Amino acid sequence: MIVVEIIAIVALILSLVVMAAVLFSKIPNLRLIDPMTAPERRDQALKQELMRQRLERESAEHLARISAVTGKGWAVARDAFRRVAGRLVAMERKYLDEQRAGSGLGSAEIVTLLLDEGAEFERAGEYQQAEKKFVEAITLSPKSVAAYMALGSLYLDMKQVDEAKESYSFAAKLNPHEVAALMALGQIATDEADHEQAFTWFGRARAVQPNNPKLLDAFISSAIAAEKTEVAAEALEVLVEVNPENGKIEEYARELGVESFETKKRPTRAKAKKETK
Repeated sequence: MIVVEIIAIVALILSLVVMAAVLFSKIPNLRLIDPMTAPERRDQALKQELMRQRLERESAEHLARISAVTGKGWAVARDAFRRVAGRLVAMERKYLDEQRAGSGLGSAEIVTLLLDEGAEFERAGEYQQAEKKFVEAITLSPKSVAAYMALGSLYLDMKQVDEAKESYSFAAKLNPHEVAALMALGQIATDEADHEQAFTWFGRARAVQPNNPKLLDAFISSAIAAEKTEVAAEALEVLVEVNPENGKIEEYARELGVESFETKKRPTRAKAKKETK
């Protein structure tokens, strides 16, 4: 038994070391950050929550294996990790605040610079570097919708759908009228065959831009999949009016069992005005 207990204790210590290493890899290097790009926090709530969720996901599998041996040691390891993570995040905050104070650039300029650098890394396929830049932008400006949108797009490229949903959701919370975020969430739900959720996201986007042809197309498709036939038929009427040349109109009409628009496509409002003169 003594040997088993010793092994369990050693395993716990090793797990904490591994988790600390994971955390450091996700925090911008505290000694090598360029002072001209070091961010200043205004409000850390969103960024810290994003980081916390990610770290817990990445360490959960490892700790689960350890807990099979250590039993109650799981709770001890989890609590210890959270304390270590909290201290490291506080260290990062202090360092970045000190560096930001000596920078001659404004917050908006630095955010733009970080997003541009992140986009370049993403185009080059250097996803970890791109992620670091986008997270730094969020650190500097926790209410930057553009930063969360960039991070969401990156995570989709990395096939990390859960992280992408979190990022787009943050963007939608910050700006409920951010159509691109709502559309992205709707597309993710569609890919996951969650038709009700897709219908909800596309519906929110349509409330912002009711006559956007691309959005109407996605909304009608999601409504049909969610068996919201009356709503889909109403949206189809609008699509016929704003984009009568849309190639999917007849397909949607057949699926909904409504009158064919093949020979009776409504003119656009601009055209209708000319005809009535």
